[in-house]
Amino acid sequence: MKNIKILIVALLALAVLAGCAPKEEPKEAIKAVFVVRTNLGDKSFNDSAWSGLKMAEDELGWEVSAVEIGGDQTKYEATILDAAESDADVILVGSAALVELANQYADDYPEKQWIFFDVAPTFENTHDNAYAISFKQNESSFLAGALAGLLTETNNIGFVGGTENIVINDFLVGYINGAKTTNPDIKVQVSFIGSFSDAAKGKELGLVQIDNGADVVHSVAGGAGLGVIEAVAERSVWSLGVDTDQHAVLKDSAPEKANVIITSALKLVGNALFEAFKDIEDESIEWGSVVRMGINENAGGIAKNDFYTANVSSDIRTQIEALEAQVKSGAVVVPSAFDMTQDQINALKDSVRP
Repeated sequence: MKNIKILIVALLALAVLAGCAPKEEPKEAIKAVFVVRTNLGDKSFNDSAWSGLKMAEDELGWEVSAVEIGGDQTKYEATILDAAESDADVILVGSAALVELANQYADDYPEKQWIFFDVAPTFENTHDNAYAISFKQNESSFLAGALAGLLTETNNIGFVGGTENIVINDFLVGYINGAKTTNPDIKVQVSFIGSFSDAAKGKELGLVQIDNGADVVHSVAGGAGLGVIEAVAERSVWSLGVDTDQHAVLKDSAPEKANVIITSALKLVGNALFEAFKDIEDESIEWGSVVRMGINENAGGIAKNDFYTANVSSDIRTQIEALEAQVKSGAVVVPSAFDMTQDQINALKDSVRP
């Protein structure tokens, strides 16, 4: 009985000590803001990036938000500064114009963590509070071009880009080289909208290319690319989407558009950002670095959904799988616009001009 009393006293003492022990404060949620050059809802680049923030919200408990500029260049600088002055811990900036501005101010806000994405691989990250991501979009478009070269019945395919810049040209270089790999007789029409939001202009250029013989058209134009897809749907040829699996994101809201998107050249921005977010959480992120992400880093490839499987023959799918394996292994090195002069890019376009 004496031993039992001693045990009871000891347990009570432990309970009192436990009650007096300081309680661990809950970890405060990281706040992240995405500065969007145009708008969300583009079913492409911006939505892909936003998916990464939503994963951080759902899986890491982050508080995420977006500021949409709407493409008004006069608001770029003020919006960047507003984000820097906000209570956000992490500020995300994509596209060359916004990154150029944010790059000027990162050192002025050392308490903020900056993620610059969609930068050139030559981007100089001189900040110990910034992390930069460059994408190998040429790999994904190479596979899309290879597929277009095999699907076309006219040996005439199209490419409609947003604004002509080095990143869009990287898509284009991959696309042309992929098409030439599977179809030496291929001709490629190339047009640029001059915008990532002008869907009406995108549709106009898409119709021009189709009326000039293109029976597969690759749109790389953000929200403006939805106009290109609309043109393809009206003419009943094939579209190649971009960034996200555009068949999947449109099949419920706009099935008539979804059902002409045979595949999409994936630029999985959300995946890349989420990896960075996890590294921030466990404090393993390499601030001051520039990383490149493509097929091998789960940030590229083409969409292989049920629609693709049902509409692309097994023989063609086998050929695409083989090319993808060669890209992954390094047996095939896809040329990149980042390694070319503008004259060389122009010469490549001229080599397949109809």
